[in-house]
Amino acid sequence: MKNEIFFDYISEWFWDIGFIRNDYLEKLEILDNSNLIKVITWLRRVWKSFILKQFIDKKIKQWINKENIFYLHLEDYRLGINPSLNLLWDIFDFYLKNIYKKWDFYIFLDEIQNILGWEKFVRTINEKYWKKAHIFLTWSNSNLLSSELSTLLTWRFISLQIYPLSFEDYLNFNNLKINSKLDTKKINYFQKYITFWALPEILKIDDENTKKNYLLTLVDSILFKDIITRYKIRKSMFISSLLKFIYSTTCSLLSINSILKYLKQDIKNLDYDTVDNYITYLENSFLINKLPSVNPKTKEILKSNRKFYTYDLWIRNIYSNNNDIEKILENYVYLELKRRWYEIYVITDSNYEIDFFTQKNNTFTYFQVSYTLKNKQTYNREINPLLKQKDNYKKIILTLDEWKKEDKWIEIKNIIDWSLKI
Repeated sequence: MKNEIFFDYISEWFWDIGFIRNDYLEKLEILDNSNLIKVITWLRRVWKSFILKQFIDKKIKQWINKENIFYLHLEDYRLGINPSLNLLWDIFDFYLKNIYKKWDFYIFLDEIQNILGWEKFVRTINEKYWKKAHIFLTWSNSNLLSSELSTLLTWRFISLQIYPLSFEDYLNFNNLKINSKLDTKKINYFQKYITFWALPEILKIDDENTKKNYLLTLVDSILFKDIITRYKIRKSMFISSLLKFIYSTTCSLLSINSILKYLKQDIKNLDYDTVDNYITYLENSFLINKLPSVNPKTKEILKSNRKFYTYDLWIRNIYSNNNDIEKILENYVYLELKRRWYEIYVITDSNYEIDFFTQKNNTFTYFQVSYTLKNKQTYNREINPLLKQKDNYKKIILTLDEWKKEDKWIEIKNIIDWSLKI
């Protein structure tokens, strides 16, 4: 069996590697310079395994010998229902004795959580072959949390989070072209994108009802496998109600007490700790993310209020009746900033709010998001909070208006052009 598995893999490389996502391949190249273990994570159905295979394909095209690549998909039926740690060691020993040549080698373990005690194998290989082995893992969140990963790998890893398709991915997937000129097509494309959003599987479905049913089934599966079963939750209906409430209030400042007050209208026997814990469970399953607020003067994190965002707007849209385009655009910008590896906070003051205060490579930037600035009142509402910041950090307003200019040292850009780096 060991012979069969490996000579299939290295002689044929028969996979469908899927839609190429070059931004993540570039990020994996950057991470490859580190000797740390690389872990690919995130929401279900974002094609983590495809990206892993795309990176292997890229390495082969860079003249890395196939014999220097150890790839194993741990859901391969030939490994049996519950493959053991001893079996993993046996296959790796077979690889070293019969296939591996010399120089650096790459280890790719797909769905690593299927091996009980896998961390012992990974840590041992990382220590023994520190200068030679490049280790890449994917795992399923239903069996393993990122917080547990830190303990199992004793912090000797770096993670790459895979998000749903970007707007640029969406265009490339559909062979759509836009340019920097005023073009109604790019508005139409963008509106479709933020409506139906960007899980790769969705782009292969034409019927809207089928898309909706697919996403509802996906969320139900996450709620059941990643939360209800994992944490042995009895109040399963409450999890769904909590998720719907957070989705309906996306991008709004909320406290645990305000959430508790709303939900207790229908569910009486709730308490602060239960709500707080369940929000953490939703975060761990990548259905929501809470963004801390900071003091505008000191930049200290405020503990009381948070903003919540979703990782997929179409999931949010089918769970919520709130179709506020301002909130949808704000959530979109949040995700795009996350894709670009920014640290993100919200600025809150008693009299104003700034959507995002970001940090990347010791560079700080403020972002405001607005559907339009053509109304003078709206324009003043967006620009005045930025003018109150007396530092020299970059300040940007993103809008769907066809603007590209500066006003009082504040840059105003079209959100689509900003997304595509035009």
